[in-house]
Formats: sequence, structure tokens, C-alpha cells
Amino acid sequence: MFVSETNILHQPIIQLFLCLPVYFIGIVFFGKSAYYSIKSKVPNMDVLIFIGSTAAFFYSLYGWWLFQDTELVKNYLFFETTATIITLVLLGNVLEHRSVKQTTTSIEELNKIKESIAKKELGEEVIDVNYNDIKKDDILIVNKGDQIPRRWKIIWGSCSVDESMITGESLPISKNINDEVIRGTILVHGSIKIVAIKVGKETTISNIIEMVKNAQSNQPNIQKIGDKVSAIFVPCVLLISLSTFFICLFYLNITINDSFLEQLLF
Repeated sequence: MFVSETNILHQPIIQLFLCLPVYFIGIVFFGKSAYYSIKSKVPNMDVLIFIGSTAAFFYSLYGWWLFQDTELVKNYLFFETTATIITLVLLGNVLEHRSVKQTTTSIEELNKIKESIAKKELGEEVIDVNYNDIKKDDILIVNKGDQIPRRWKIIWGSCSVDESMITGESLPISKNINDEVIRGTILVHGSIKIVAIKVGKETTISNIIEMVKNAQSNQPNIQKIGDKVSAIFVPCVLLISLSTFFICLFYLNITINDSFLEQLLF
């Protein structure tokens, strides 16, 4: 549509071969979803995407067959519409999948913190303990570069802590005695002794992980409304499309070819 009419891209055969791979991918991807939604008697938006792209494709084929030897054929070529519909919706699906994948990766990274090793003060000794073995009121020693294993209160020393993974703040935060440090944050400067004040599901990162998982598993209200609207909207669009064909054919005395083209164009 952006090139001159003499350009090779205006040749129907060229448009067809450029469109075919995109259309094939589209009918495989959206066709399965459309089929199962119809089978479950709750048609989704993929039904309209499948029908819309297919209608544009066969409209172009039919118009090409009818007007192949005339200048009118260019008015009936909508192969690019088929490719555009499929490409844009697939792009949206790719971006959505990428977003979900990033969220899943973030959860995995947060869970890895639970596998960290801490230095526990036991009398005059310092021993290494696993995350799951830490109990409330245990005293740990944290040095520069160490990761805070739980939510703690400082009982000795001072430090600077990188809390960017929690707050997004890029600059280190100064901490002193009786200040709290959050699990998963990193000690940038200093050495401290800390005592556990929150463990298990009480910790900040555990709450974050739980909230993200809930957000993934629970549909937001707007999505529930969208699904309800889709279940009504899709059948209505199909009914109006068929009505257009029969009204044009039987009540407006339009030929069957023109009625068919009007119905596809709708």
C-alpha cells in the first residue's frame, strides 16, 4: 500500500506467496485455540482472529479469480490484511509470554536465596548453616559481600546495604544497631551481627514470591469481564456477518457473488 502501483509487490501471485507462510502459522496457532473454545461452547477472541484472517485471505483469492484479467483486481487484494492481523496478534502473544517467563525467572532467583549459607554464632564458635536451619533469635555474622538470609535486626556494628532488589533504590542504605535488614539484600560495606526477627513465611521475599504466584494463578477482574464479553461478542459478530449475506442476497437483490464478498468484507 506504500509503493507505486507498478511495483512488483502489487502482483497478486507475489502477495499470495508472501502471505502463505504467515497465514499457515496463524491458522495452526489460532486455529487450535479457536477449535477448542468452540468445542467447549465458549468461543474466544481467537475465533474472530482466525475467521478475520481467513476471510481476508479467501476474499483476496475469490476477488483475484473473478477479476484476474482486469484492473479491478487490485481492489480485491487483502493478503496484507491477513498477514497484518496474524503478525500483530502473535507479537502481542510473544510479549505476553516473555513477560510471564521473566516473572517465572524472578521467582526462581528469589527461591535460590533460600539455598544460601549463613555464618551462625554459637558461643565462641562460628559455624556454617543452611537457610532452612536458621531459627528465630539465632545470631549471625554478616561480612562485606554477604547476602542477608532472612529479615534481621542489627545488634552489633554498622554497614551499608544494597536494597535495590527490594526497593529499586540504586544507592546503598546505611544501617546501624537496632535497624532492620531485609532478606536477599547485600552487604556493601562493613561487618555486623544480626538476630533473626522474622522467619519462614513471615519474611519479605517469601511474601513477594507468594504475591507473584497468586497474581499468576488468579485472573484479574478485567480479564474475567473480557472473557464474559468475548463469549457474547463473538457469536454476535458471526450472526451479523451471516445476516449480512442473506439480507444482501434475498432482500436487496444483490448477486450471490457480491453478497458473498460483502459478507467476507464484514
